[in-house]
Amino acid sequence: MAVALLTATLAAGDKPDELQPCDGLYLGFGPEPYYLALRDSLLGEHNYRLCQVLAIPSFEPEWTVYLIQDESGHAQIIYKAMKVNLWSEMCDKIKKNTNSNSFRTNGHDAIEALSQLNKEVVRALAPISGPTTVLLQQV
Repeated sequence: MAVALLTATLAAGDKPDELQPCDGLYLGFGPEPYYLALRDSLLGEHNYRLCQVLAIPSFEPEWTVYLIQDESGHAQIIYKAMKVNLWSEMCDKIKKNTNSNSFRTNGHDAIEALSQLNKEVVRALAPISGPTTVLLQQV
């Protein structure tokens, strides 16, 4: 049925890139709000990153380490960590908002909870030499 709807839509002249994400029943069929919030908080500053690691520990704040290099070849190692464990904070906020211990972490409740949280990040950077940059890119 979905193929028939898509075919009918394309036959009517609409472009598939004009489709809009839906709310409600099918909201859970995309990236979960938690992962999108992590991406925005920890990785959103730089569009092109090298040697990227994103750690999502169970009971500690999430963190990332990656390498960036500018057009002149100068490189830096970037470290970022959430000040608090975002998953735990999100779940606590959902419980408080819904007044329930039973909830979904991939729906509207999670989106609302994440919008209410302060997603502070600790950031550190260090310049690295050209030869070290080359070695790290080969790993």
